[in-house]
Amino acid sequence: MPVWHRRFSTATDLPPVNLLPASNFRLTELQGALLLAQLSRLDRILADTAANKQRLGAGIEDVLIRKGVAARRAHDPQGDTSIALVLLLPDANVTHKATLALRGEGAPALQLFDRARPDPHVYCFWEPLFSKASWSTAGEPWRSHPRPLEYDRQMCPETLNILSRCVHLDVSPDLQPDQVDRLADAVTKVLDALL
Repeated sequence: MPVWHRRFSTATDLPPVNLLPASNFRLTELQGALLLAQLSRLDRILADTAANKQRLGAGIEDVLIRKGVAARRAHDPQGDTSIALVLLLPDANVTHKATLALRGEGAPALQLFDRARPDPHVYCFWEPLFSKASWSTAGEPWRSHPRPLEYDRQMCPETLNILSRCVHLDVSPDLQPDQVDRLADAVTKVLDALL
């Protein structure tokens, strides 16, 4: 989702209070042509990511069981793009250490929520929501809502707790089996050291 200045500028060095989220899904003809070509490769790409995620999951299954770590469950396995494997660790501090250690091992790891790293995927960084920013000069929808709307950065503490305990591991379709095995070894090494 791009972020736009109130005056329709694409400047991004503005204070967050002057930014509003905006969506633009319009494609050029060139983008459409490129995407059409990519569609013919989609089934192969998804099959490769699924195979890599399955191999990674099998490679870390033992350490997850031994350490009591849960992997995010896919509620629709056939619809899962398998581009990530997410692990739920005991607390945010361990997750932060695990993420840094995994990166040190060369793993594409990310802690899903870290207050020190603003991320527009997490609600507590949605400044336009908290400042009640509006495209409308009348202040809509804030002024005409039937009840007062107040949002704060701590309104969903359990969500932030869960996200802060999650390590996200990228799963590329381009990984070779030995690379997936090395990633599994890195996860095993880190979890064994920290838990």
